[in-house]
Amino acid sequence: MDRTAFTIGQIALGPSAGGASIEVGLGGISLRCVSGTVPIAISGGNFTVSVNGSGRPSWSVLQLTPNTELTITPGRWGSWCYIGIAGTVDWPKWLGSRSTLVTLPATGRQLKSNDELVIREVHPIRGQERELTVPVFSQPRNPLCLVPGPQERYFNEGALVSLFGDPYFVTADLTRMAVRLEGPKLSIAARLDMPSEGILRGAIQVPGSGDPIVLMADHQTTGGYPKIATMISADQDAFAQLRPHQPVQFRSVSVDYAVNRARTRQKALRQYLASIENSA
Repeated sequence: MDRTAFTIGQIALGPSAGGASIEVGLGGISLRCVSGTVPIAISGGNFTVSVNGSGRPSWSVLQLTPNTELTITPGRWGSWCYIGIAGTVDWPKWLGSRSTLVTLPATGRQLKSNDELVIREVHPIRGQERELTVPVFSQPRNPLCLVPGPQERYFNEGALVSLFGDPYFVTADLTRMAVRLEGPKLSIAARLDMPSEGILRGAIQVPGSGDPIVLMADHQTTGGYPKIATMISADQDAFAQLRPHQPVQFRSVSVDYAVNRARTRQKALRQYLASIENSA
């Protein structure tokens, strides 16, 4: 859900990181290290992190040793947290990835109470346990930017005015597939004769209810509802970290602006990753 935080956690562990992380939502998680020493990196939202009851920074590189218990619960902000692991997680692979798509059993499943994870080929971390600085681009912000279209012509004239002028709220209807927003209804004026077509992460679909739905990491491959706008890639991770009932406002931008923001964001990310590599 937050690709930037995932990447940071992996880089913080060094080139020996196994490429898999545990994604933690608002339900939190509690893990106990049974044997061996397991280096981990925690990144994402500002969650409350403790090891054997002792508080640790919400962004940090730690080592779990036998009989230590890691507990992560929601903190001041954020909906997703990542536990990067410096080793290979013994988990099903599908098309070369250990990612879990809940609707596809071949990719594994969500973790459940009393599950046991086996980590193989564990590698030592560079340097010592340390706190990671939370980069500015990973912190909450408003407004978030949208490029109008591609089917804005299907809506009444006031729809774009409402989308870019009024506040919306994240609802509890929030999954890895999509997030439904609550606010002014975006009424559809034209007859919906458009065929289903390929769809992108960040697209904002509007069904007959008039409630905008932002498509997320596990979105469907095609969609037949009109898309009034698309969230720029540079703002999608920040949007994913919003919690239910939090407000969000949108700003209309051009395609050129979206491209420039993506490039600027990548440059800032590269600089940050270099800084945490050098500090290890």
